[in-house]
Amino acid sequence: MPRRKFLQSVLVAGTASLVLPARLFGSEAPNSTIRVAQIGCGRHGRSNMTNILAVADRFNVRVVAVCDVDRRRARNAVEHVVERQEGGDAPEAYQDFREVLERPDIDAVVIATPDHSHALVALAAVRAGKDVYLEKPLTYGIQEGRALVEATREHERVLQVGTQQRSSTRFRRVCELVRSGRIGTIERISVQLRLHSGTADPTPMEVPDNLDYPGWLEPTHGHPYTEERVHPQDGYSSAGWKRISAHSRGQITNWGTHMVDIALWGLGLDERAAFTVNAEAEFPDRGLFDTHTELAAELVLEKGPVMSINTDSLKSGSPNRTSCRSDAPLND
Repeated sequence: MPRRKFLQSVLVAGTASLVLPARLFGSEAPNSTIRVAQIGCGRHGRSNMTNILAVADRFNVRVVAVCDVDRRRARNAVEHVVERQEGGDAPEAYQDFREVLERPDIDAVVIATPDHSHALVALAAVRAGKDVYLEKPLTYGIQEGRALVEATREHERVLQVGTQQRSSTRFRRVCELVRSGRIGTIERISVQLRLHSGTADPTPMEVPDNLDYPGWLEPTHGHPYTEERVHPQDGYSSAGWKRISAHSRGQITNWGTHMVDIALWGLGLDERAAFTVNAEAEFPDRGLFDTHTELAAELVLEKGPVMSINTDSLKSGSPNRTSCRSDAPLND
């Protein structure tokens, strides 16, 4: 079917695309248009929309709704779609994602909210019968991830996580060379991560009128508002929540999601791998920011080589260094 080329075209556009179920393309297709909603219209959300809209007019895909707890960002998203969507159709703007999911005409949603709300929004989406593209990491914690996988299977939905490095021919080529044995036996893998740094003032601020802050916090609560905690009000630069433990696990689930995924993919252990973990990290006083800075971890795979994950070298004897060990295999 020609519309299946939609997947390939979005990959060429530079992002991991929505994987849509066969029922949308065949004789049982509910209509001739794939209707998509964008939930979370920050920097990554705008990128999602840009890449979909770059090819959507060729395959009858429409962005029909945008949603953000920040009304200003939702308005900007409407303008962004109008400028790029064939015909200039304006999507409906929402501040509460639940109102989006109540619409029976929406086939799929793209979720680009902070990590702490991934499970909340994605679970609601699959239970509402929507197919989902979800920015990485899948969820904030392991139990949430397992619940989301189970719900996706139960409701027979399609869910894809934004590990778009798999869409790169360069990464795929390297993994093919490793799996075929062309570079010999792999004895050790080293994963290098960028270092999260910087500080932020935790002093509470007044919540902007355009922001539904309780909605942004869901399902967390009790954290006073500062602009550094949420996102900048004057643009789309990197948000501070990625460095705050209530909302993110830091760089290990930011870039680590991509890099560790590729390493396991190359070993053929991406679908099921049992391993133990030894790790230590530094947690210096950075004010509002409290996720790890330097990190050194070692994954001992049940089948396969040892994998090290590092930022810069840890300073020996650091008083802020925290160590942990897990001996329980994680099989999913």
